[in-house]
Amino acid sequence: NWIEKFEKDSIFFDIGANVGIYSCFAAIKNNLKVFAFEPSVFNLELLAKNINENKLNSSITIVPLALTNFSKISEFNMSTLDYGSALSTFGENYSHDGNKMKIKFSYKTLGISLDKICEVFKFPQPDYIKIDVDGLEHLILDGANNSIVNTKSFLIEVNEDFELQKNKIKNKLENLGFKLKQKKQSNIISKVYNQIWIR
Repeated sequence: NWIEKFEKDSIFFDIGANVGIYSCFAAIKNNLKVFAFEPSVFNLELLAKNINENKLNSSITIVPLALTNFSKISEFNMSTLDYGSALSTFGENYSHDGNKMKIKFSYKTLGISLDKICEVFKFPQPDYIKIDVDGLEHLILDGANNSIVNTKSFLIEVNEDFELQKNKIKNKLENLGFKLKQKKQSNIISKVYNQIWIR
């Protein structure tokens, strides 16, 4: 429903793209230019296949890097080896709820802030941003100031039991002039909400 209200020909950043459900839908529905951020080596294969299968190669750019608050090399930690899975983290050892993650697989990779990657690669300013990265949402926002000056709306996943994450997201977005429009509880994990923020 959120994506269906996007203005046509806009720029959409799908951060935590997984296998591309949001990215593909946005590109098909509203002719959006999409940047799909996904660092998982397991999910990247399916993301690329879904983009190709839907003939969206010219609409969606895969960005295979982890986003965080500053550039660094660190561990990408995963709680499962399943393809299309979630509950992974970069540079931290906690999960979506702030509790310690049971790590089953990890590898070192590159992380970068949204501001830095937009500066280096001259990405266009995003009109809409989805952030669903299982507990690191506040760190990504911490590394995004210049890159989101034109952003109209965010959809961001928040675990209300994870006080640090919840409060940092609220403070950051309110300071940038956003207001919480609505939140919808996840059907999978209790106390996890998809929040929609608008200017």
